[in-house]
Amino acid sequence: MSLRKFQGNLLFDGQEVLPGKKVLIVAENGRIETIVDEEMAGDDVQSVKGIVSPAFINCHCHLELSHLRNQIPQKTGLPAFAYNVITKRPSDPGEIRDAMNRSQEAMFQNGISGVGDICNTEDSFEAKQNASISYHNFIEVSGWNPAASEERFQVAREILQLSRNSGFKTSMVPHASYSVSNELWEKMSPLFIGNIFSIHNQESRDDEKLFLTGEGGFLDLYRQLGISNDHFRPPGISSLGFTKMKFAAASGILLVHNTFTTEEDVQTLHVSKQIWHKTHFCLCPKANLYIENRLPPVDLLVQNNAKMVIGTDSLASNDSLSV
Repeated sequence: MSLRKFQGNLLFDGQEVLPGKKVLIVAENGRIETIVDEEMAGDDVQSVKGIVSPAFINCHCHLELSHLRNQIPQKTGLPAFAYNVITKRPSDPGEIRDAMNRSQEAMFQNGISGVGDICNTEDSFEAKQNASISYHNFIEVSGWNPAASEERFQVAREILQLSRNSGFKTSMVPHASYSVSNELWEKMSPLFIGNIFSIHNQESRDDEKLFLTGEGGFLDLYRQLGISNDHFRPPGISSLGFTKMKFAAASGILLVHNTFTTEEDVQTLHVSKQIWHKTHFCLCPKANLYIENRLPPVDLLVQNNAKMVIGTDSLASNDSLSV
């Protein structure tokens, strides 16, 4: 069996930087065989500058928005950003395809081997088929108007099946608390059972205003898009407090962004042990600075021993997809 041997300035095994001079031994097919001390490695060791490390996982991306790079103003706040994405998203199919291909190649060159990718359409499936990256497709559903819940749900189910038929690991997930009606939650909730769940969580202060008082910038967004808000009655609690039991049956939970998550929110998850132990807080700091000019409360999450992962969001809200 042919083996390849790599040694960098440091070697990170996924848990810690190993002491001493270490060499990574890899089989011809890419399988990691072992890590040995330098004196045990023998000949033909390939030296590289930098840290030898496992490949990275981009836990939150929107590959299908890659064509929106440099198209949306920065630091406008989430409601204005969302309006720009919705109105500027339609584009030439060839342009969208080329932008996706460039983006996934750039991710691979930057050491990313796996991506949790948000899909509102099937546009990215063909581009991903022959990629060097493994994808988990999160088929994202939105619909604030209760009357449209059945139509939105059925469209998402069709995309879900197309994704699975194409061989991708796939989950159906809601977009965010402020974009999914109770009726739509009820339709999709059975599909969370045993699957990985993802949601844009507390990305904006307007998200919290809506659920606490029924006010904030999303009311303007609904008006701009011609969406009625008459059905909504604010529960008087945070959006995370409102939604947490809706996704409790998922096998794994990704709360994405968490820019305005508080100590109280973290404790509400702690109380539900079965939720806390399978929850990961996905941080996308460059996107948070791009949209809200604010970073998530990392110190708070560290103090509570929260599990954290990294995402990039899309090129609509970032200048690169490198973690």
